[in-house]
Amino acid sequence: MSNARRSGPASASVSASVSASVSAASTIGLTLALRYTHALGALSPYFEGLAAGRTVASVCAACGRTWFPPRPGCCSRAGAVQWTVLTGAGRIVAGTSGGGTLPFGDVPAGEGLALIALDGADNLALGWVDGFGGEPPEGARVRLVASGRHPPHPAQAARYVPE
Repeated sequence: MSNARRSGPASASVSASVSASVSAASTIGLTLALRYTHALGALSPYFEGLAAGRTVASVCAACGRTWFPPRPGCCSRAGAVQWTVLTGAGRIVAGTSGGGTLPFGDVPAGEGLALIALDGADNLALGWVDGFGGEPPEGARVRLVASGRHPPHPAQAARYVPE
């Protein structure tokens, strides 16, 4: 007979014994691994570009604004966007240092994290920066490169290095 069909005192005693064993147990660490196919959708050109060290941005056909990271549609004019490739060079607007690993694996984070004004883009990009030995200096010129690693997500493949 299935436990789902039981009712009354029998189900109460099962719940009580499970509850008692859980509350008295020590904690343990568990590793959970999931593997599935993740579609990159309309932003596929951007992610494929990052993996190759290319700065694939979107430009609005109506207003001419260029975004990196790209947007699937223009937020100011609701216009259609087209893909364009920028040089990948830019200037650090603000930076900080830190450490750790990136989500979904053991890929190390960059030496620093910075807001970057990319040449030809109308917005700022957030990215990992290597090559300064710590906090990326404000005003420093950098360029986007492929990290050479194969992280779990292509957004983690990009790094900025001194120009």
